Amino acid sequence: MLCWFLLTANSAFSVLWFLVAPCIVLYSGESKVAHYQGCPSNCSFSLQGGRCEANGCVCAPGHGGSSCSFRSSTIFYEHRVFVDFDRSHLRPLDLSGWSPPRQTYDKFCRIARPQFIVEVGVWKGLSASHLAGYLKDQGSGVLLCVDTWLGALEFWNRRSTGGAYDPARNLHLQHGYPSVYYSFLSNMVHLGLQDYIIPFPAPSRMAATIMSDLKVLADLIHIDAAHEYDDIREDIRLWWPLVAPGGVLLGDDFNPVWPGVVRAAKEFAKENHLKLIVHDSKWAVVKPL
Repeated sequence: MLCWFLLTANSAFSVLWFLVAPCIVLYSGESKVAHYQGCPSNCSFSLQGGRCEANGCVCAPGHGGSSCSFRSSTIFYEHRVFVDFDRSHLRPLDLSGWSPPRQTYDKFCRIARPQFIVEVGVWKGLSASHLAGYLKDQGSGVLLCVDTWLGALEFWNRRSTGGAYDPARNLHLQHGYPSVYYSFLSNMVHLGLQDYIIPFPAPSRMAATIMSDLKVLADLIHIDAAHEYDDIREDIRLWWPLVAPGGVLLGDDFNPVWPGVVRAAKEFAKENHLKLIVHDSKWAVVKPL
């Protein structure tokens, strides 16, 4: 098989062609993402977790990673999250939260062409439903949902509401302990997305450490957890090494309400000489190839 490499330079709109092997790689100076057609040599599938198609390496639903071997049992071993989580356990569909529309996520997914997505900060799953919905529509991949489901700082101190009760931030306390995790699971079942998501109830640092130990890289990582400057800066530092080359680190709440987020995103992009993409309250940087 022959391989053509296409490089588009934004400044001069010039096109250079090089003949290499063994796959087709298209590179755009705007998105800085490589797309592979035909399976590269490192796409070795295990346990029927993926397949090779004309458009490249495709992981089965619920599988991710370069070899498509990352799946629920990677985190939970013999435990099955949704076994016996039937209609008697379901809570009513409740996607209250804060998120731009699905089209915003599709924009960044088209850049990353993800088979494996990680979301850090999930809550009831509104943004997760958009990301997992994209995977479901393409019929492949998995979304790892990282959250403690204990609520962010502003959920407890009610700073953002001036002390008033906000039903969107209801922790669904049971004897003093939040139970929003079960609302999230219920929402995913209601939407038929349970085959495309893996919940990971863990702090951001712990989850990033485990993913690093597993040597698994994600095509797109969405950070939407704490909003304080030190916290978001740490999340960026923890998860950036886990973005695959050509992948996207995506963040939420790039607006004046959360100055810590804006500051952390701008600083990271500047320190690493990356173009900061801002769209519809989202910020993003693309991992160089």
